[in-house]
Amino acid sequence: MKNENGYWVQTIYRVGAWLFDHSGPLAPRLARLGHPLSNYLFRHLFLGKERNPLAVNNFFIYHNGIDSYHMQLLAMGMHDRDVDLLLRKAVTAGMTILDVGAHLGYFSLLSAHLSGPHGTVWAFEPLPRIVELLRMNIEANGYSQQIHVISSAVSNSTQKVLFYVGSVDSMLSSLWQDAAMTAEYLRNQPDSKEFVDCIEVECTTLDIWAAARNWPNVDLVKLDIEGAEIVALEGMRELKRRNPHLKLIIELNMRTLPITGATVEDFWDALQRCGFNSFSMVERGLVHVQCRRNWSGIQREIGRSGNDRVNLLCETV
Repeated sequence: MKNENGYWVQTIYRVGAWLFDHSGPLAPRLARLGHPLSNYLFRHLFLGKERNPLAVNNFFIYHNGIDSYHMQLLAMGMHDRDVDLLLRKAVTAGMTILDVGAHLGYFSLLSAHLSGPHGTVWAFEPLPRIVELLRMNIEANGYSQQIHVISSAVSNSTQKVLFYVGSVDSMLSSLWQDAAMTAEYLRNQPDSKEFVDCIEVECTTLDIWAAARNWPNVDLVKLDIEGAEIVALEGMRELKRRNPHLKLIIELNMRTLPITGATVEDFWDALQRCGFNSFSMVERGLVHVQCRRNWSGIQREIGRSGNDRVNLLCETV
């Protein structure tokens, strides 16, 4: 990571990110045009072998060696940059954080670093192969006493469930088959669903998880689980009731919502039934929004980003 090639690739990516952020409505087109170059640079000059960890913002991240879009962003320290910045502002010493959909654990590591030696992070991740890498990353960065791994999916019931492994990106793995495949993959391979890996995993609810631990104080939940956000909200209402100060960072994903049979109205209703009544977009700083009144502005931000989603900070005031 400290070699000359890595430095120049990182510089190219950061220049590209700046152009993307300042290109307005041209951002999605710019992203498509830059994709081939991005893949080539990442694959040949940056990624390296699977057992060589990436150095990401002072953390060492072991990975699966796949040059996916999200892995490229992670390697450059640019995956969900606004969530990264928000955590750096919101997490303080001694907090308890739930990272639901932890994947390789970057946000778990960041939360552990920010909350200090008296903080606690619970990292939920259902894929066995990714859990193995997650544990390696926790150990490699010295947070084994602070980050606790829960090898489970999160929903509104506790049972074994079928879990679909992302066809080209393990970060897109989901309880829904179509959500586990990128839009581009679905367009190019419309009859390939039978080739998507499907495994059986444990599933729990945050209420059941918390009750089994005598209802710990929880300060913040980061929820990014590719379409299962609404059912996860249904399964954490008691946790929220017992922790009225709890803050939630959640992804509103316009690609996965219809796949799960849900609407935007269902999404807002689930948040409000869970006890949240104050919402801010976590894009280019916090922008307070009212869930229905400001929907057109949220749509514009989703269109600007070019990736069909926006992160929200949800609170109770």
